[in-house]
Amino acid sequence: MNTQKVKMDSLVTEGLQIRCAMNEDTIAEYAEAMKDGAMFPPIIVFEEVKKGKGGKPKSCFYLADGYHRVAAKKELGETEIEAEVREGGFNEALRFALRANVSHGLRRTNADKRHALEVAWQNRNAIFKRFLGQDKDRQPNGLPSSTQLGEATGTTQRYASGFIKEQLSAANQGTDGDEENAAEPESVKANL
Repeated sequence: MNTQKVKMDSLVTEGLQIRCAMNEDTIAEYAEAMKDGAMFPPIIVFEEVKKGKGGKPKSCFYLADGYHRVAAKKELGETEIEAEVREGGFNEALRFALRANVSHGLRRTNADKRHALEVAWQNRNAIFKRFLGQDKDRQPNGLPSSTQLGEATGTTQRYASGFIKEQLSAANQGTDGDEENAAEPESVKANL
């Protein structure tokens, strides 16, 4: 495991926060514990080296797990944080972030789970093509199955199935405008 101190202002968070909102009580609790010397696990970032000014390599750290720890450190006026650095870019960080806090940390709310499904759905082409074995794991219509979506987000297959039905219904209403007369294609039924 490669851990190192990273500057918190170098963290890329855009599109990676899966929680609907930060919990201020948790941030305050973490900050107080940190002030008292408590040790927290390192945050998890994915490092992608890009060309910077003048062609020099520049590290880009995508924050996949540890938003409350980062906020607590900032509250304490600190500028660096211990991070477990993994190789990869935005897609790898997102894939990890979608399942963060499934089994540790502040428990996810139902709204957080719903948001995870929404983020995964919006990024489904990148997530599922790259991480679930290319086209062999995709359904005939190119959509992830409810099982795949549930696994990717740490939600149940049933919850993911209901979400997919909502998305397909909304898409169908947007294009046909007549939900009652719109037939559900067989390839869509295969996803559920």
